[in-house]
Amino acid sequence: MSAVGQPERATQSRVIGLSRDELEYRYLGHWITRDRLGEKLGKRLGETRAAIVRSMKDNPKVTGSELAKRLRLSTTAIEKNIHFLKTKRYVKRVGPAKGGHWKVVQ
Repeated sequence: MSAVGQPERATQSRVIGLSRDELEYRYLGHWITRDRLGEKLGKRLGETRAAIVRSMKDNPKVTGSELAKRLRLSTTAIEKNIHFLKTKRYVKRVGPAKGGHWKVVQ
């Protein structure tokens, strides 16, 4: 790396460290290796859905925001995964959105 690019790389490393340590974001790798990123996400998606089901089994009244904090994902990602699990009939919502609970079907 040239001397010109070194300050930029140092800044990028500080931003990545802040995101990972302070904001608890997961670092998915360098942009250069992006073609392999889909493989990593594919593996993680199965683990994520399994973790959601386990959490629902352990605590049927768990909320989406609690799942997001516990699994370090966005609430949108949690909602999409829950939608998938409901569509495939792995889980079912019993009762209203507020005050109801999750039932693990399979």
